[in-house]
Amino acid sequence: MSGAEALFLLGVELSRAVITAYSVYAIVLALGGFLARLPTRWEERVEALGGSFYLAGVILWRHYAGGDAYDLDLFLRALGTALLVLPRLARVVLREYGGGR
Repeated sequence: MSGAEALFLLGVELSRAVITAYSVYAIVLALGGFLARLPTRWEERVEALGGSFYLAGVILWRHYAGGDAYDLDLFLRALGTALLVLPRLARVVLREYGGGR
């Protein structure tokens, strides 16, 4: 394995670790807000849903190791990642074009 391949694999694993950590954070934040009866914003709920989808996809991927569930786990991971990014993207668009906060 060359140095470039090793750096690429390291980057992939680091990005997976960051997305997994952010997924868990979003779920804990939304679940903690629900259990403590604190008001949660729609962004937090969408991020928690995305984190749940992402982690479900990772669990399927690890359990079946790319077998019959490959399409489903890839779909869940991609959908979860998109939902994690969506609230931040919406905030940027609203701030730039809609005069939002």
